[in-house]
Amino acid sequence: MLGAVDLVQPAVAPILFESGQADRPRSDGRKLVVSAVGSFSCCDVWFSVPVGVAPQFRLHVYGRVGDVRFLLVTVTAGALPVAADGAREGTLAAVVRGRPSTAFEVEYEPLADVTGVNVFVQAWHADVTMDVTGIDRSPLAAQMTASARTTFSRGSDRVLSLAAAAASNTILGALWNPSSSAKRVELQRIELSFWGASTSGAVRIRARRITAIPTIPMGGGGATLTAEKHDSTDAAPSAQLFVNANAPAWGGSVDFWMVVLKPAEAGRYTWTATDAGKPLVLRQNEGLEVRAVTETAMASAMSFGINMQWVEI
Repeated sequence: MLGAVDLVQPAVAPILFESGQADRPRSDGRKLVVSAVGSFSCCDVWFSVPVGVAPQFRLHVYGRVGDVRFLLVTVTAGALPVAADGAREGTLAAVVRGRPSTAFEVEYEPLADVTGVNVFVQAWHADVTMDVTGIDRSPLAAQMTASARTTFSRGSDRVLSLAAAAASNTILGALWNPSSSAKRVELQRIELSFWGASTSGAVRIRARRITAIPTIPMGGGGATLTAEKHDSTDAAPSAQLFVNANAPAWGGSVDFWMVVLKPAEAGRYTWTATDAGKPLVLRQNEGLEVRAVTETAMASAMSFGINMQWVEI
């Protein structure tokens, strides 16, 4: 029996933690920049940059209890109004209340090269009702609704042909997230249909990251296709889908996946993020290309169609 034991933890005065000013190039990738360790249940997350420097980054705020960590909120810094103070400007980015933790952690995700970034966490304990807000000052529950994620699909609007000659190439589909995008693209599904009648030869289907935007061949039947929104009220897609485009530079030396086809086959191949365990993520100036290659000469051309589905966050 506990008797008259006071179970309410006393309030703890705010303690300030900060990353320190640093230049953060996009090539650094996502990394932990602040860890506020202590018996806290509340925190405010702030950032500052030099005046005139665009805050092109996201902040991911986590709560930690022991060896368990949970994402509380993600904010896109460039979407927030900032206030200047001398040579620097910044703002309050996220607010956490009533979430007892052994630490609050902030990960920095660069969307471009940014100089002089400083991230602050002010953490304390108080017995208050749980509330987590960020970016548009809306509750965490609202940020996790479908409205924060937009889903798009598109199929090729034509039959795509792979020539019979050895070493022939056809880009069946290239999904590209341009530099103008403020979205992260998560590829969920790729579906290929194919049909051939050749009794000789071999074909490979190769999927690989690309680091250059595909160009459309003049008079070559290539096209940029506009995706269909799963919800007609959603905003237009940021990602672009190209079919039958010129071959851009490969982004690496390893195929994301590869399938060998017999040229006399007819059927379908499907890749899904569910089967893979995680979607393929495309950030700014990143893409994925699916290419058909005639490995050895066929007696006749082979036909293809492609469908892609992705989410933008």
